[in-house]
Amino acid sequence: IRGRHTLRTGIELHYYTRGADSPGWSNGTFGFGTSWTQQFPDVQQNQSDGSGVASLLLGTPTSGQIDWNASSYRTRPYYGFYVQDDWKVSPRLTLNLGMRYDVQVPWIERFNRVTRGFDVSTKNPLSDQILANWAKVKADFDAKNPTAKYPYPAPPSVLLGGYLFPGVGGQPRRQYDTDWTNIAPRAGVAWRVAEKTVIRAGAGVYYNTPTQTGVVAGFSQTTPYTTSLDGLTPSAGLTGPYSLVNPFPNGLAAPAGSSLGLLTNIGNSLSFDPPHYKLPRTYQYSFGFERELPHAILVEVSFAGNYQTYIELGYNQNRWSFDDNAKGFADNSYLNRTLPNPFFGILPITSGLGASATISAQNLLRPDPIFSDVTNNLIQAGHYRSDALQVKIEKRLLGSGNTGVLLFGLSYTFAKAYEQNHRLNNWNTLETPIYELDNTDKTHNLAFHGVWDLPFGKNRPLSISNAVANTIAGDWRFDWILSYVSGYPVGWPNLNNTCGDWGASANNGVQSEDRWFNNDKGQTLPDGTKRPNCYANFPSFFVRTIPDRFPDIREPQKPQLNVALEKTFHISERYKFQFRGEAFNVTNTSIRTGPDTGFTSPTFGQLPKSQKNFPRVIQLAMKIYF
Repeated sequence: IRGRHTLRTGIELHYYTRGADSPGWSNGTFGFGTSWTQQFPDVQQNQSDGSGVASLLLGTPTSGQIDWNASSYRTRPYYGFYVQDDWKVSPRLTLNLGMRYDVQVPWIERFNRVTRGFDVSTKNPLSDQILANWAKVKADFDAKNPTAKYPYPAPPSVLLGGYLFPGVGGQPRRQYDTDWTNIAPRAGVAWRVAEKTVIRAGAGVYYNTPTQTGVVAGFSQTTPYTTSLDGLTPSAGLTGPYSLVNPFPNGLAAPAGSSLGLLTNIGNSLSFDPPHYKLPRTYQYSFGFERELPHAILVEVSFAGNYQTYIELGYNQNRWSFDDNAKGFADNSYLNRTLPNPFFGILPITSGLGASATISAQNLLRPDPIFSDVTNNLIQAGHYRSDALQVKIEKRLLGSGNTGVLLFGLSYTFAKAYEQNHRLNNWNTLETPIYELDNTDKTHNLAFHGVWDLPFGKNRPLSISNAVANTIAGDWRFDWILSYVSGYPVGWPNLNNTCGDWGASANNGVQSEDRWFNNDKGQTLPDGTKRPNCYANFPSFFVRTIPDRFPDIREPQKPQLNVALEKTFHISERYKFQFRGEAFNVTNTSIRTGPDTGFTSPTFGQLPKSQKNFPRVIQLAMKIYF
């Protein structure tokens, strides 16, 4: 303490550990279906006439596997430093000034059993072999199909990329680079501008604790059970190879770990976290005033805002081009046509691209076709924003020791929450990430609350002189809150609406549980009236332009009442006993879940027959103070 300044400073140190395992079917699993005990197992039809129990008794599994999954043990330290000054400028004005610095050191996995980004520039080891085969396959196909509507796709100049691993090839061991920019200033002010009026304001910068743990690839492996060696008869006998005595005669496939390098997960879809990562940061700000009016009425009006930047969004960087997508939309056969597979026999047969002798044209038109979808999980171009205006009025009628307390108030919050954390099409770089209502937006929040010391008891308006009666019936306190909160926005199905209207106005302005929004699918109503079919799925390769959620259709919501009754029993100067009974959702009001937005569902546009809030709950609590 120095004059009018109260200074505080300190440090905060943490050491986080996070162990995890995912054993899967580490002890193996077998399934016993009907295929080996049906009437014609070689035809594989009429499956219903077989018996899974019979297959079990015969010891002939129809499926099975054993998993070899790695566990993980991640650790990281955290360091925080702060200094704060509470400066009483005058009896009416106080300033709070502070500065904080956070160092969120990224995770390190003890045995490097994670990935560290994706190499987008290094030539893949299989590039030359695959491209030579691709050129041969293309020449053969074009020669045999000179009149084909579309020629065989030309091979790219080079095939690039693959996973990087901590501690391999000069890579650091930590999964991400440390963000050293986490400087967090804080400021606040409280100013009594008049005897019964106070203004408060504040602002500050805050940093999220990182939650992502990276992408693990190459450290888990499944060995499938071989059900048949010829496709017609079970491989299992009572004993010997492939029997339940020795179901995996060739041993178990071990995870490759980082030993495959750029060949890890080749031929499959994958995702990655780039190592350079900035912690999302939140800018909070508030302003409000409080005024005491005549007749013990307190009014408070305040505004609070929240703006968060560097929010992650995913980007599929290995989708075919915009021109190819447009051609595929106009003619689905352009992208869906089946072609000879240049990867077959080179890529692992267990991979998505190497499993078959044929392949879809769309997979050959990717920028780096040695992989399927390649998703960058941490494009930090998104943000969140929320703003809230709150008005609160409280009235105190009673407040003395003789009369007890009677206080009630009304509060109302008008708030909006927005998000910009994804694109409607995660591959479309021409599309700005959509800025829309957050799925947890609750625009209106109205509450009526109060506290009442019941008038029964010693020295209360309705005095109870008898000590026993007063102990039982006197000095109780009752409080309540009746609230109403807007429902969450309803998801907007990606459908072609030929009727043009989604809202309840399409049903003469009436919204019901069977028609929460316009759900016309060509049904015939009980009275014989036929509804038009308003919806159809978009064609393949359609580029979505419809937002994710409706701006004006919300999930159902109803008022909720919670009450409590409590009393404190003073046993002696040192001991007291408190009893409290609480009831939540007193009226047992049911709030339904949001409508079904699945177009193929028979309950499309209807409220499910389920309840999302708790039914009435009553709980009793007791405390002893000593």
